[in-house]
Amino acid sequence: MGNPDDSKKEKKGEKKRQRISSSSGNENSETIQDGAFVTLKLTEYQALLDRLKAVEDTMTEREKHILQLEARLCEAETSINEVKTECSSVAESLTYTQKEQDDLKERMSLCENELSAQGDEISKQSVYSRRWNLIFYRIPEFSGEDCALLVKNVLTDNLKLEEAEVRSMKLCAVHRIGQHRRSKIRPIIVRFTCRADRDKVWKCHYILEHSSVSVGEDLPKTIQDIRAKVLLPAMTKAKETPSTKATIVGDRLIVNGKSYFHYQIPQKWQVNQQVPQQQVEEQGES
Repeated sequence: MGNPDDSKKEKKGEKKRQRISSSSGNENSETIQDGAFVTLKLTEYQALLDRLKAVEDTMTEREKHILQLEARLCEAETSINEVKTECSSVAESLTYTQKEQDDLKERMSLCENELSAQGDEISKQSVYSRRWNLIFYRIPEFSGEDCALLVKNVLTDNLKLEEAEVRSMKLCAVHRIGQHRRSKIRPIIVRFTCRADRDKVWKCHYILEHSSVSVGEDLPKTIQDIRAKVLLPAMTKAKETPSTKATIVGDRLIVNGKSYFHYQIPQKWQVNQQVPQQQVEEQGES
């Protein structure tokens, strides 16, 4: 028969091993839980990085496409110049037949149409690539300033957006535009990572109407000229009619829900007047 004391010792040892095993299992569980928590945070961070990379890749592809279009535009211009040279030779020479002259004119017309189409496409691509941008005007400029912080202060103090919401907005490429001048405050261009954040800020920009700060869209120079010389005067003229709602969106005039490009403006809204330089620079909507 076994010794009773030995039996008791074995039972105590078994219970001790069970407690140790149970304790070890809890530690592993906690470690696993801690590990899952860390993995979750890293996943969110990686998802944000992937999102930023996807945006950057998209913009890179669009920039490549714009460069390709510009190259084709240059080729079209070269072709037009060659055709014009040939047409000049035709006009001076009697050796060309009427058919050859007609062929050259047709070629020149096709090249000009291609040039116009390529220019429109470049303009559209440029407008699209800038849709994530806004430009803030007349924010006081300081040495060693943090432009992103200045913009977020405008969003909370002037636009009255929630501080927590503004703090969560992801901004990139926030910087002043142009060379530093003592007599002029340079505007700040902001690129929003999230298009919804950009649109939310733009929708409430009218709050700054009587503020020292203003917000405008980032548009190509050609679109700025069209807005300043054609669309803004036409919008002002259209609003003279009672119950008429008119605004400008991108490169179009919207009157009572109907859209007009600059070459479609009705004669009754066309005016010949100069727009103040400040309106040209800020491109704000009324």
